[in-house]
Amino acid sequence: LIDTPGIVIGDRIHEATLNKIAEIGREVPFDVVLYVDRLDIYDVSSLDQQIFESITRVLGADLWSNTLLVLTHGEMEPPKGVSYHDLVKSRSELVQKGIQKVAKIPEEDLPGVAVIENSSKCARNWSSERVLPDGTVVLPNLVNKFVEIATNTSPYEYNPRGKSPDSKKKWLIPLVFAAQVLLKTFVFDKAVKEWDTYHGDEWGPKQAEYKDEKYINKMKEAKREYIRRQKAKQAA
Repeated sequence: LIDTPGIVIGDRIHEATLNKIAEIGREVPFDVVLYVDRLDIYDVSSLDQQIFESITRVLGADLWSNTLLVLTHGEMEPPKGVSYHDLVKSRSELVQKGIQKVAKIPEEDLPGVAVIENSSKCARNWSSERVLPDGTVVLPNLVNKFVEIATNTSPYEYNPRGKSPDSKKKWLIPLVFAAQVLLKTFVFDKAVKEWDTYHGDEWGPKQAEYKDEKYINKMKEAKREYIRRQKAKQAA
């Protein structure tokens, strides 16, 4: 059982906590992850979206299939005209859709849901077990939910290769570079050389001058004259 601190400090994501979880995940597979939120909230905030994104980015989208969404404050009374079942369903789907939007996972891999309540004001049955407004006994239901995940889903194993979206398909970079080199050597360079051979630009834009015999002889004579003058200066 790994009890982690909260991943939000103030209004910021505490990624050191996620990195610590990742370090533990290198050595110990996770059978079930409990993601705790509140039932008595009616929206998914931008901070919630950041939390989903950070968990997915650091730990990977596969984590969500081993996750149980645990909603606290389960003793709350639903608004007038709304059943308790519909209240739980609405809140659950809101959180699940927020996770799916970020993690891009199929519906069957979304976290299951369990509602809990730890308040002394919560109703109890004859065995002193806490009971939700719909009659669900809190603790047995929670245990059954995560046992179901643990027995029907392979344990989550942290994979550092999936840690960052930026690292995806980086293995293709050497192959792409090699392809570019081969393309230049055997296609582009060959095509340019053939073009120059047939269209007369092998020597550049002044090819006509460079290949003219009179021009070449003139340049050779100018070079000999330059050398002669240099020698004369040295002798003086």
